[in-house]
Formats: sequence, C-alpha cells, structure tokens
Amino acid sequence: MKLTLSKFLIPILVIWSTTMSLCAQTYGPEAINEFKVKRVEVFEFTQEPQLTRKGDEVIITFAVKAACDVAVAIEDAQGKILRHLGAGILGDGAPAPFQKGLSQRIIWDSKNDMGVYVKDINSCVVRVSLGVKASFEKNLHYNPLRTHGDDTAFSIDKDGVYIYQSNMNNYVRQFDHEGNYLRTLYPFSADKLKKIKNLKMRSVPDGDSVPDKVRGFGMGERTVSLLSIKSEQYKGAVYAMGDMVLRKGLLHLFSNQGVCYIGTDGTTRGRSFYGPENIIGQKKHKNMRKVLPHKVTVSPDGKWYYMTQYYWSSQNGQGSLIRYTGLPHFVTRMPTDGSRGPEIFLGAYKMGESNTQFDLPSGLSVDSKGRIYVTDWGNDRVQVFSPDGKFYTSIGPITGPIEINIDPKNDEIYVSTWQLRSKYVGASSPGAKAFNKRCRPELLHFSALGTKRKSKVLNRWSLEIKKKGIKVKKSRKRKGASDLVYNLSGYAPRVKVDFYSKPLRVWLYSQKDTRTDLIYLLELQKNQLVIKRNFSTEVIKSGYTNQVPFFQRRYLHYDPVREKLYVGEMDINSGKNYQNVIEIDVENNSIKNRRLNRPIADAGFDAQGQFYNRAGSTISRYKGVGLDEIPYDYGEEKYKHASLLSTIGGGASSHKYGSFGVSPQGDVVVACKWKGADINRASVEKTVSKSKKWTPEVYPGRPGSLFVHVYDKYGNLKQEDIIKGGGVFNGGLQMDLKGNVYAVIRQTRILDGKPYGNSGTGTLAKFSPGKGRLITSMKNSAIVPLNDSKPDRQKDVSKGWIEGAEWLYGEASTGNNTTCWCRHAQFYVDYYGRVFVSEQQRFTIAVLDPNGRVITRIGGYGNVDDKGIGLFDAQYLQGHTDKRLFIADNGNGRVFSATLDYHKSVKVSLKRIAGTKK
Repeated sequence: MKLTLSKFLIPILVIWSTTMSLCAQTYGPEAINEFKVKRVEVFEFTQEPQLTRKGDEVIITFAVKAACDVAVAIEDAQGKILRHLGAGILGDGAPAPFQKGLSQRIIWDSKNDMGVYVKDINSCVVRVSLGVKASFEKNLHYNPLRTHGDDTAFSIDKDGVYIYQSNMNNYVRQFDHEGNYLRTLYPFSADKLKKIKNLKMRSVPDGDSVPDKVRGFGMGERTVSLLSIKSEQYKGAVYAMGDMVLRKGLLHLFSNQGVCYIGTDGTTRGRSFYGPENIIGQKKHKNMRKVLPHKVTVSPDGKWYYMTQYYWSSQNGQGSLIRYTGLPHFVTRMPTDGSRGPEIFLGAYKMGESNTQFDLPSGLSVDSKGRIYVTDWGNDRVQVFSPDGKFYTSIGPITGPIEINIDPKNDEIYVSTWQLRSKYVGASSPGAKAFNKRCRPELLHFSALGTKRKSKVLNRWSLEIKKKGIKVKKSRKRKGASDLVYNLSGYAPRVKVDFYSKPLRVWLYSQKDTRTDLIYLLELQKNQLVIKRNFSTEVIKSGYTNQVPFFQRRYLHYDPVREKLYVGEMDINSGKNYQNVIEIDVENNSIKNRRLNRPIADAGFDAQGQFYNRAGSTISRYKGVGLDEIPYDYGEEKYKHASLLSTIGGGASSHKYGSFGVSPQGDVVVACKWKGADINRASVEKTVSKSKKWTPEVYPGRPGSLFVHVYDKYGNLKQEDIIKGGGVFNGGLQMDLKGNVYAVIRQTRILDGKPYGNSGTGTLAKFSPGKGRLITSMKNSAIVPLNDSKPDRQKDVSKGWIEGAEWLYGEASTGNNTTCWCRHAQFYVDYYGRVFVSEQQRFTIAVLDPNGRVITRIGGYGNVDDKGIGLFDAQYLQGHTDKRLFIADNGNGRVFSATLDYHKSVKVSLKRIAGTKK
C-alpha cells in the first residue's frame, strides 16, 4: 500500500523527530535472525494431549496449529513438577525430545528429574502448555526511602522535595514535605518517553527503538544512565553527579557529563533533555584536567548559572575519579543557554582574604534581586556580590560557613556551618584542635540585607542531634563522637531548608561511609531542630539494609524446596563479598536478615534445597541457609569448615569473575585461576581426599588465566577444563539438568561482520561439557600466539572465535566487559533448559529455548511506578520453573517477582489411561 503524507501527518512526524533523536542503524540478516522471536503467536491444539502406557513408558501425543512454544511436565497431585520433559519452539528446529513438525510423540520413562522412578505414578498428571508468558507480581525487595546513591542533592518547591542520587545508576525521586514517597521522575516513566525532547534513541533488530544507553569511551564500564550529552567529557571516567537546581518546574541536573533537564512533571517541559557542558579546566595542577562543580545556583532571571566547590579529578590512570582536596578558590558563571562555557566570575585559583578573594568557597545562593551569596569557609564569612560581580557586603564573622539557603519569599538567609577541613597545618596542632572545638554544626538564621547592607542573627539552631539514652562525656572528643546520630564534616553533606513547610523543616544528608548516604528530615519544634524522619532507621526496621550494594551487585539465590528467595548485596567491608543475605518468603513477603558463616562471593541451590557457596578458592555446602553443613570430607574435619572444597589451581572463585554455578543434581561448575607463573607447570588439585597433578591443554590462541571445571556432589573432580580458554565470566556461568554448560563470554558479538552491542553486553554460549574452545586474536592474551593458524571465517566475538558451542546469543548482559570486572550480571537456566537472559540494550529479558531460539521477550523500558514489567538495568535473574521469575533491576533499585504462566494448558491424569497396570 502506498502511503501519502498528508498535511496532517507531516507536522506529527516533525514533532516526533524533534522529540526523540533516533540513532539510525541498519542490521544485516545475521543480527535480524539471531534476535528475532521465532515462535508463532498462535496457541491452539489441533489434537489435544492423549496418553497411553506401555510398561514403564508413558507415551504422550498431541499436535498444535502453528509453530508456537510448548512445555511438557509431569506433576504430582499437588501440582509440583516431578519431571521437566521438555520445552521449546516446535517446527523444523524443535529441541529434543520433540520431533520436527507440529505433531508430537514423546515418551516419559516414569522417572523424576533426578533419574529415580516415581512411586505413585497413577496420581501423576501430564501437563502440556503452550505459549509461556510473564506478568508483574509484586516488589519483594524495595523501599522508596532506601538510599540509592553515594552522592545526593536536594531541590524543593511547593509541590514537594526532589532527591537526586547517583551510584553507577542515577535516580531522581519526588517526596512530599512530610517525607512520603510520591513518584520517580528518573528513570523516566515509559509513558513519558515521547515527551522527553531530543532523547537519544537506538534501533534494535526485531523491535521498536529504545532509549540509548550507549556511553562514550569508559562510560560503559560501570555507569548505566541516559544522563549524558557528550561521548567523552572525562576520558575514562564514570558518571559523577554534581548538584541539582530547580527553577519554574524544571530540574537542572549537573554532572561531569553535562547538564540535563527533567521537569517536575516527569517530562522536559518542551526543553531539550541535554543541556550545556559545565566542567572547567584546572590549569594549576597538571594531574587535574577538568573539574565538576558540586554547588550550583541560577539567577532569578534564569540567564546565568553560578557554580563553585570543584573537587573531582579523573587522572588516576584507571578511569576512576579521584577526590582532590585542593579546591580552586573561585566561583564560575555560565549562560544557561550554553552559548559559552563556564568562566571564572569571582575569586581566583589562589586563596586570599580580600573582599574579592576566597579561601575554600563551599556554597552559594542568590536572592530575589540577583545578588550572589558565597560561603567563604576559610575566611569565616559570607561574601555578597551584585549581579555584575562587584563586591556588595560581607556577613560575619561566621565560623565555618558551608551551605547557604535564601528564603524566596523574604530573602532571609540561612547558613549552615560544620568542619570542612583543618584550617591549620597538622591535624593535631593546637590551632587545629582549637578550630575544631569552635566550628560546630549549626544552622544560623539571618535577616534579609537591609538598606545599610547589614544583616543580623535572628535564630541559631544546633545541627548536632544526640542519640537518645547516651550521656555525653566532657572528655570525649567531638570528632567522630558516638553519641551523635550523624556526623557533619567534610564536603559530602548537604543541608537544604524547606521554605514551603510549616513548621520549618530541614532536609539533611551525611555519609556513613563512602557508599551510604543517610537522609534525615529535621523539624523545628520548641525552637530546636529534632529528627522527624530518619530514612535509614525506617528502612532497617522494614527488614532491609540501607547500604548501596557495592558495584550494584544484588545476587539472587532461590531455594526451590522451601520457596524462599535470598538477596545477597555485595558489601565493600566484606572484601567485595557479602556475608548478610535477606531471606524473603515469596508467598507471604516476610523478611529476615540472615548472616552466613563466612563472607562469600556467590552461591546457589540444587534441586534438594542444598545451599552451595564459594569464597576465594573454596566451596562449601549446607542443608539450607542457616542449616547444618554437609561435609565433602565425610566428617574428617581437616579444615575450619568441614565441607570446604578447594579447587584446581586455587584462586578459583575471586569476587571478580562471576563464575560459579550449581546444577539441579548438585554438580558445581566453577572457573579456577591458574596460580603458576609458567603455564607449562602443573597445578595441584587440593581436594580433601587426594591430590592430583594437572596440566591444561595448550593450543595457539588459547586465552590464559582461568580454567573451568566441574565437581560432583561428592566433591570429586568430575570434568576438567570444559570450556578451554574461558576467560572472565562476569555475565554468569551455569549448568542444566543434562550437564550442558552456559556461559556469558565477556566480549561483544560479531554479526554481519561488525560488533553488536555496547560495552555492557557479552555473548551467551551453550556448550556440551568439554566441547567448548575459545581462540583469541589478542597476542597479549594468548598462552601461545595465534600467528597464522586462525580460523578461516569471521570472528564470533570482538576478540576472537568460539568453537564447539551449540549456539551463541549476543546482547547478554555482563554488567560490563571492558577494563573493570567488578560489575556483574547473571542469567537464569530453568529445569527445562530454557534460558532467561537480560538484554542490556533493549531493557528486556529474552527467553531462549534449548536450541537458542528466542521464544518471547519479557518486560520493556520502564520505572518502578509503571504498570507491568518495567525495566531499566536488570542485571540479575533467578527463578522457579513455571512459577516465577525474580529480577534484580538495579536501575530501579528493586528486586521483584513476575509470575510465569501459559496462554493455554491441558492436564491429563494418568489414572485409568489405556495400558495402565492395576
């Protein structure tokens, strides 16, 4: 049909093109075929399931109308699956045990999944289901009061309080003036996407265009965000937030990637999402090229940004940010239209004491007349300047002023004070001690500037709030005193006065450590500030921890016997491991905190509910979480933990590699690190019962360092080196009921001769044990250089070839696959052999059948408030076959469950079928 663009359609297309910026990209036949949904969306039987029995064999026959997906299970009288006979898309490429075509005849041998005969076969039911589907069920691990970042900024208007946080993912949430959660503004709601002007979009094969999460060089390593305007603001740096200001319903978000705009209505209010650059070159210090402002305000006419408190650098050689304590002593100004970059407006690089100089300017604000107020911390004063930059007046002395808030109704001034750093050389010097003693956390209320350019103190409130029931000893030093609820010191804390609430309220945050922001809502009662809301305490009382998971790692482990989900969040204090897990009863949502007997890097359950975990080079197992150990050494307690099993080569289970999986039968597949300096030297298998010399196979192009082995439930080495040259599996490593091994190779897929996916994607591969072999084209990564013996075909992945795989699938989430290994992801393999894998770029979860064909996709772009399965950064998956899928969506700061079901199911009882023995 020929389409004519009418005068009505053309304006619509113009609006759409200016609202979203589409990354035009065409895909070749390989990419289209790999990511295409293969099932036909017709779920009808032409012959309903029928059963016959011949001895121990039950013959199941049925036929379907079209090549849809099917799952066949044997259930007991209570609906529990005893045998997962098979699942997959029917037709020409149907996986075993199905035959080619739409008519099927499969045989059940009367055994359960573990190969044991079912005792009461006549009570069993055969279920044949067509068309797997998923529906959002409930949030299992989510509290909107929980901190989502290790950097926080506040903005406030009459409609509420807006909190901007960042920690590898970014969030903007709205609360009311009482501290109650209202909604999430970023990640954007799915129904707001079309109103985000100039949002970068990308096309995907076999799908609609989606928001573009591709970062510039280095950005894909850790951060998953849309808040980026340039490909390389900081070379190699992760996203770092600065501040957030609010004007006329528009939030201005500052970061080292530029300014972005988000309206308080969840759109951009017609303004382009991406604003100007906002960083400035640091000329004085050669190791600091560009720095980011952490205190920002905007002029009343909306024409100028004023910025100060610069202290970030990225020049450590590894792409990481370094906090630099030698702040430049200036305030910059920049047009809000981005017509030119920031320029020094007040002060200079060098500190000073004159009226036009600063010593550590730390905060700033403007009044209704456009005058700029700068807290000059080192000089114990607030300096005021006219809009043209001329000195106007000074307010002080004020000991240690840091934050300043000006009431928009009457221009009254509120100044917060606390210790920023020692004003004197040597922290233990008499001068430093004297200054620390007199620089106390306070909120000072001043009158508006009068005609004589003077202001007077109206009120003085302490910001030091003591814990109840603890007496303060006079001899105790104030710094780090345990009698205080929180500690205000350094650059991190922020204090924001809410001028729209009655009584007066103050939003405050301080850092417990570099990973946890603590948010408090203070209220003025009887002329003193008291804590009205302590977000951290409320979160902990609800059963959660308040710490942001290090590198956003939320491991999910599901006990299929007790039907409990365990969430293990990586804790930097445990050496990048975790020792506390949150136990969630999925049926009734009850929550318990469990402490494991040692910090671990990963864990898993077998079909019997036995709990396996790994730490360092050792693996141990238990009857369940919190239950007795099941020793590998049969009671010979030669180690601290009776069940300890060491793996070949030691160093097996580093927190970095994400390479540990447990099969339903209790086999463990694990990547082990070679410890010898020379690859030709033998390693020793340090099992409890024996030792064995072992040397890996060496071939040209084999990557070194990691070796994948399988140990059986008795602790014996069952299979060696099953994926030769495996590398780092930070996207996951698993084994199914049939012993097949699945691994996400930490390299992007090559399709149609070019890489597919961004730096957060890898390649999922399925191997029969011992069949997999990787070949690298990188000379420095190979044990023996490849030279001229490379395969005579295009590469399978960005750095080489994968041989022996049954199938490959690109876009599998790895967390990242560039220089940093610490960010992880994990896919899920169910007992049918279906694979659920997060597709990092398109905000979906692909469901693959045992032959690697896409059955369907679950979810789509969305935030925590959206209906259905809204995803932003779903890195960890776990499940219970045909019942539930569990998803850790880091981009929305939650773990939730989705129910699994089918479009159509038929059950047939084995009672009184033809051939049944009495």
